[in-house]
Amino acid sequence: RAGLALEAALFRIDFDDQIVNGSSVGLPLQTFANAGKTLHQGFEIGWRAQIGDLIGAPGNGLYLLGAYTWLFDAKFDSDQISGGQNIKGNRLPYAPEHLLNASVGYEFPRGLDVRFGMEHVSKQYTDNLETGPGAANGRTGAISSYTLYNMTVNYETRRDGLSLFLVGNNLGDKTYIANRTDGIQIGRTRQIIGGVDWQF
Repeated sequence: RAGLALEAALFRIDFDDQIVNGSSVGLPLQTFANAGKTLHQGFEIGWRAQIGDLIGAPGNGLYLLGAYTWLFDAKFDSDQISGGQNIKGNRLPYAPEHLLNASVGYEFPRGLDVRFGMEHVSKQYTDNLETGPGAANGRTGAISSYTLYNMTVNYETRRDGLSLFLVGNNLGDKTYIANRTDGIQIGRTRQIIGGVDWQF
């Protein structure tokens, strides 16, 4: 349909011998380990909706843009003993079930494009035992879900090949854990970046 673009896919990935970061299966840092059979299954969809075209008002520059992934299976799929437990069926480390990026923007007639968006990552485990509480060394423990808000402004000047941009990441300056591979690693703080893009 004019004004609407959609792409969707179902996927299933079977590994016989998936190699994972060793720290997620109880080995020292900077090593890798064979996780045996693993199964990844999910659904992805991406979209862009040009609202003006959808409602019969082509001069309207409002648009919606986004992508969503539902990873409903991401598990160890063979018998393995770790920490005295059989981890078959446990969720793989760093495999959040839901990922969402969604934006609303407006394209103005004279080259200005303003977009405001959000990024959501659901809860994820960092080791093969699905450990919930964080360890004292920070290397294991679940990572809570988080949502970030971002902004982008682009301006195409009247000079060929010259544009200006302004990007704001994590506008709410949210503090969140992004990784535990080498201990707790905090995600990016609020960032405001501006620049000039000149193609010649």
